[in-house]
Amino acid sequence: ADGQAGAWSKTALLVMPPEVPGDIRVGIVEGVLVINWQGNAPAYRLEFARDANFNIPLFNHREEVNHSRLITPEPGQYWVRVIALSETGSYGGYSKPVAFTIGRWQ
Repeated sequence: ADGQAGAWSKTALLVMPPEVPGDIRVGIVEGVLVINWQGNAPAYRLEFARDANFNIPLFNHREEVNHSRLITPEPGQYWVRVIALSETGSYGGYSKPVAFTIGRWQ
């Protein structure tokens, strides 16, 4: 390199990742698992596991709104985290994992 400026590179679209979802709330309403969160992403991925590190995920679910209603799983302790997705489907940051317990009679 001789220290002289070279040709300009091609332009590229820069897509900023969506902000991390927050304020995750989990509840049971009329036998249905209801999850709400704050965020403004085009879509979200919810991940469920039996441990806070998500070493063995149970299942995941995609939503295009900031709430979800799912079939209540069997009794036990669960963890959920929400991932914001960009318009192209790229992952934003992961929310903090939230623990919840499904009782025997819910």
